[in-house]
Amino acid sequence: MKPAGVRGGALRAVGRVLHSILRVLGALFVVAVLAAVGLGVYAYRTFSPENARALAVGQLTDLLSRQVSINRLVLSPRGFKVLGLRVRDKRPGAADLVDCDSALVTVDLGALLRRRLQIDAVVLQSPRISLRRDPDGRWALNGILGRRGSGSGSSLLPAALASAQTVVRGGTLLVDDEKNGNKVALKDLSLRVDGFAPDKPFAVEASFSSEETLGGRTLEAAVAASGRVDLAGLNWSSATATADRFSVDLQGIPFTGRATLSSFLPPRLDVRVASPAIGPAGWKSLLGRDVALSLPPVRWSAQGWFPALGMLEVDTITARTPAGEAYATGLLDFEADSPTLSVEAWTDGADLARAASWSPSWAKRRLTGRASGRISVTGWWGRLQARDGSLSLRDFGASWGRRKLSGADVDATASDEFSRVTATASKGRVEALGDVFSDVALALSIKDQNLSLDRLSLRWAGSNIRVRGRVEHLSKPKQVVLSATADKIDWESAARLVADFRAALSSGTARAGGDSSGDRPWLRTFKYAIPRGFPDTAGHVHVGEISHPDFTCRNFDAVWTLRGVTPALDKVNGEARLRFGPGQVKDIPAVQNANQFLRVVFLPFVFMHKMNSLSVFSAGTAYPKSLGFRLIDGEYGASKGVVTTRYFHLDSDQLVAYAQGTADFAREKVDMNILTRLTGYRGTLPEWWVDEEGRPAIGFRVAGDINSPDLQPRFKKIGAHEIEDDVAAARARSRARFQALETRLKRLESK
Repeated sequence: MKPAGVRGGALRAVGRVLHSILRVLGALFVVAVLAAVGLGVYAYRTFSPENARALAVGQLTDLLSRQVSINRLVLSPRGFKVLGLRVRDKRPGAADLVDCDSALVTVDLGALLRRRLQIDAVVLQSPRISLRRDPDGRWALNGILGRRGSGSGSSLLPAALASAQTVVRGGTLLVDDEKNGNKVALKDLSLRVDGFAPDKPFAVEASFSSEETLGGRTLEAAVAASGRVDLAGLNWSSATATADRFSVDLQGIPFTGRATLSSFLPPRLDVRVASPAIGPAGWKSLLGRDVALSLPPVRWSAQGWFPALGMLEVDTITARTPAGEAYATGLLDFEADSPTLSVEAWTDGADLARAASWSPSWAKRRLTGRASGRISVTGWWGRLQARDGSLSLRDFGASWGRRKLSGADVDATASDEFSRVTATASKGRVEALGDVFSDVALALSIKDQNLSLDRLSLRWAGSNIRVRGRVEHLSKPKQVVLSATADKIDWESAARLVADFRAALSSGTARAGGDSSGDRPWLRTFKYAIPRGFPDTAGHVHVGEISHPDFTCRNFDAVWTLRGVTPALDKVNGEARLRFGPGQVKDIPAVQNANQFLRVVFLPFVFMHKMNSLSVFSAGTAYPKSLGFRLIDGEYGASKGVVTTRYFHLDSDQLVAYAQGTADFAREKVDMNILTRLTGYRGTLPEWWVDEEGRPAIGFRVAGDINSPDLQPRFKKIGAHEIEDDVAAARARSRARFQALETRLKRLESK
């Protein structure tokens, strides 16, 4: 891509040069021919060279409203030669408008004998034309030919139009636009006009070279064109000019084409250009920097008109490439104090695989499929603003290392300067994180940096997964709300996927004392797995079935809201509610050791098994290592890093349990009360470890270091319905606390 300064200067220079060349060359032609004709008339009347020179200077000064000087005039039988022709600028100290070394004029002798002047040829040698516009926008040519004096101007013009041939050799054109700060220099300017006539076509050839500094770079160009002009009897709205062939050699890169100006008032342009293949060496020459792009030959066409000086309205630009066609239309205003452009560009069905072959970075992505798109931009180079756009991809595919997308249909639109974006996708297949996600479909929208995920569905590991969500402040997420459902989940696969996903997205994880080691306490392992910049979250997840080598359950349901989550866990605030069952735990210690999240969920069981070390129990232990349960549910609250187990309830044929208390994860401290009731126990228990109905019921408190707490048995009977009453009261409080969140989530899920 060109630097902003280069592109802006180049476009503005093109606009200036186009208008300036047309105006200056036209003015130069008229000035030169009028000067030659005036000399011819006076030479015909009085064959004194000095008299002819003096009369010509006076008449041309009056005609052009500019001071004219001629050093010498030489007469010959076929015409005359002017040496040192100068047309001065009105403004003091400004360069001459025209400074010509010599002008040769030949006449038709036969016509002269019949007392009629007919110019045969006008040749200008090494003219130097200087065109300046002052800071107020006034051009040096303003008012030229504006005065006619005694009418000699009108009498000379028909004679000038009768010139059979006009030639300019070795000319120089300097354009100094002080208003916009642009300077253009055209050197080796050559012009040849054959059979000039006001009412029929005549041939024109022109060429020049240019060396311009744009954006800090000097660019060299050589331009040549040949064609014809039809002035249509000086009816400018019907006049035409056609360059049957033109060539531009820019920094050694050749461009060829043809152009037609179908009207002079207002000018209407039709251009066809063929650009060659441009590789890295070509871009280096053009831009002065390395660009890894190999653009194939492109055929360009453009139609537009100039509604006013310095303003170009482009009806359409078409670029035809092997990968497809691209189009654009717009308006460019070079004349305004702050130049502006408004452009709309689009393409339809571009072949992405072919386009990808143009650039190594694109080829690395292995793009496939076809793309259609549209974009509207306004502003100017360096301050362009995209207003709206759309993109449609069909059978789209791409790769990013080990991640791969294939077979996707994507449609996206953007509006309000891209502050609003909507996108849908279907049929996609994603390979990432060592897994395959098929039948991917999504619908999302972005408004003012807030993302709404209206639908995400996919199939993974034999399960149908559906997700809806919302992300506030997408560039730096502040809050994430989501709702997800899944038919079934393999716990170990899901844990591995989450770990890989976290590692891929996290900007870094907290480290303490070097790398993790096998003997680090379980809570620290859990804490250090939390990525930095974790946003506030709220959501609902429902899974029909969860399987684990040591644990299975149905109807897993979780609702939560969390704020201030950091690896230190010292600012965590929020609450969560879990419910799952029926299910089976084959080996409770194995489940706890296998996954840190499950260890937190089954935290009361950790402390139950601590009771096994008490001497009151036999080697067989009171608490089972395997457990079939009807329901496990619980609620957890967090405030400034201190987690409160508002309640934990287990209902099974073997065991009923209830727990509540606090766990300070920041300081790794615990204080929790646990009530349990066993269906049976072989052995004799103390009186305070049976409830009021004589059933084995044990209560205890755990306190101290959460990794190795102290256990304090309760020496008081548990009431016959104490556990059930505590569970009922806790659930009632939970429903009240989660009512607002559940209402919010239902609105999200109903969309």
